[in-house]
Amino acid sequence: MLSITKKQWLRVGLHVGLWASFYFGVFQFSIKLIYDDNQLVINIISLVNFSQFVFLYYILGYFMMPAYLYKNKYLSFTICFILIFYFIYLTNYLTFLELQEISDGYNNPKKTYIENIWQVLLKKGGWLGCFNSVRIILWNYVISFFVVNIFLAVKSVRDIIGIQKRNAKLEIEKISLERNRLALEQENLQLEVNFLKSQINPHFLFNTLNSVYVDIVDTNEQAANQVLKLASLMRYGLYESSHEQAVLTRELDYIQDYLELEEIRAGSQISVVFERAGDFTGQTIAPLLLISFVENAFKHGVRKSRQQAFVHVKARLAANTFTFEVENSVAAPVAGKISDGPGGVGLVNTRKRLNLLYPNRHELRVETTSEAFRVLLSLTFA
Repeated sequence: MLSITKKQWLRVGLHVGLWASFYFGVFQFSIKLIYDDNQLVINIISLVNFSQFVFLYYILGYFMMPAYLYKNKYLSFTICFILIFYFIYLTNYLTFLELQEISDGYNNPKKTYIENIWQVLLKKGGWLGCFNSVRIILWNYVISFFVVNIFLAVKSVRDIIGIQKRNAKLEIEKISLERNRLALEQENLQLEVNFLKSQINPHFLFNTLNSVYVDIVDTNEQAANQVLKLASLMRYGLYESSHEQAVLTRELDYIQDYLELEEIRAGSQISVVFERAGDFTGQTIAPLLLISFVENAFKHGVRKSRQQAFVHVKARLAANTFTFEVENSVAAPVAGKISDGPGGVGLVNTRKRLNLLYPNRHELRVETTSEAFRVLLSLTFA
């Protein structure tokens, strides 16, 4: 439903007040002086002329001028103006025709303005008088358009000033946007430079890890495998995850490597199980989307526990529906509850990513009991 603001109501009230003041203060007095006829004629001609004034002011000032004249559509403006000019002429012609019988000049030696105009101009000009007589054109313009044009001239000056102010404001905004664009480009260039600089450290680390692997592979195969897994994690996190989508099997391999390193780190204190079910070939997923669930299991569960702990991870794919479940032991007993709310900052950020990347295509549940913390993600692939 269309609502009108307080400012708009005030503007309507101001227009009504100004028109009322003009009608009762100036218009009726002028009509009496011009027409010098009986009161009925004065009332009718006042109503007709005033209605013309209001109609012309709003149709010209609030429609035709903004839509055509200010946009340099002169042909459209001219055609519409001719049609309106003829419409106004018809109302004047019919009004003077109907007023003949009630005017004081009807069958009377006294010739009133109504009678004179009818006999001298309108009766001879006929229905198309405004197209075949210059005198009728001038009369129609003066009687109906002249005063309105004065009002419109004032309005057009105000409109032009307003347009210039808006154009100046737009120009300032354009300059501001250009400055922001240049600043953003400069920032992007700086980021690219920083990124190129940052490549030195990853390459150095990869080369160092390769050297360590070569040195220890013959003496400590288990440690060498750990070095390879660490290098694989770093490579995936730095390079493969920079794309919008990652191969699902590679994402799961990344989680597998992470779990194995955490299991070695924790030793016999932890039991780690990773189950896969389904054919993941050809499927893609947003990179590093699942790892936060696993990291959260170790950070808030296993590492804080002084007892035997566990982390169970399950990945399943069936009929384009991918489910990923992470369950871990908790460090201390917690009152049993089931909640849809996230269980940590990492889960909060992951939930936001899911809402952005997979709207209406996912379901994320977080459950906490006295013995375990469980996260279940259900994701539908397109």
